[in-house]
Amino acid sequence: MADTAPTLPKVDFIGIGAQKAATTWLSICLAEHPSICVAAWKETNFFTRRFGDGVGRNKGPSFYRNQFAHCTRESIWGEFSVDYLANPLAPQRIADTYPDVKFIVVLRDPVARAVSHIRHLQTEGVVPKTATLDEAIAAYPEVIDNGRYTTHLKHYFSLFDQKQFLILLHDDVGAKPNVILQQTFKFLGVDTGISPRSMHTRVNSSKSRSAKLYKPLIRLHERLSGSRVGRVLIVGLKKVGVTTGLVEGILGASSQKLFSPTGKELDRLADLYQEEVDGLEHIIPGVRERWLGKNAKHISTQ
Repeated sequence: MADTAPTLPKVDFIGIGAQKAATTWLSICLAEHPSICVAAWKETNFFTRRFGDGVGRNKGPSFYRNQFAHCTRESIWGEFSVDYLANPLAPQRIADTYPDVKFIVVLRDPVARAVSHIRHLQTEGVVPKTATLDEAIAAYPEVIDNGRYTTHLKHYFSLFDQKQFLILLHDDVGAKPNVILQQTFKFLGVDTGISPRSMHTRVNSSKSRSAKLYKPLIRLHERLSGSRVGRVLIVGLKKVGVTTGLVEGILGASSQKLFSPTGKELDRLADLYQEEVDGLEHIIPGVRERWLGKNAKHISTQ
């Protein structure tokens, strides 16, 4: 950690995205490893919304330090905030604070990610459930921008050695979660023989959220995280398997149909991302065919 931030916690890794790419699942699994300690909040958003001296309980260095109050010194410390990947300020802020930190990036077919993002926004009431692709983009431009992976990674690579990054594919999470976790454990330098109990658990499905109940639960989580007792309670619940996915399962499925793109809308998204995906080919060989080839499948329930 840089000497310029003596009041901040030691942070060994940061998961920076992408949004709607199984980072919640990965964060839960890492938290179940005995040598890894994950911040009390997923999405601390410290380097985006809570950076600087901070005013209020949930801002500034003291807020960030408190996110790791439950961690032992011997553990590997880290956090996941998917806002960091696309945010123009986060890379430099992280570089100034933690120049040697390791990054975990999970990338998802940007077309499927955009569709999932729209569905997520619909469950939160940000985008109407009747919205077309154009209407969703007009209401929330980040739907497109968050999938411009090459553009965002170039920003990070200009500030950090590419060896500091572990880039994983969302496609592999469902197909071979054990391999994904072994790669991640190896990258972080911890025992690769651990099998987290949440390895085969699906979390954050857009179909499982009820907006009327989900938002109050998130607010309750934030209030709990603001106190030491609350943080201990959250960590304890995670250890016994009470995760976001379980809570969402209790909420039940939404009865309203979510965004279902037309073939033309899918083609338009593919065209929008063609150049960005081409730019990833030298980092992830074969990704172009995998995501935008004739056999690509963009629709997902998550």
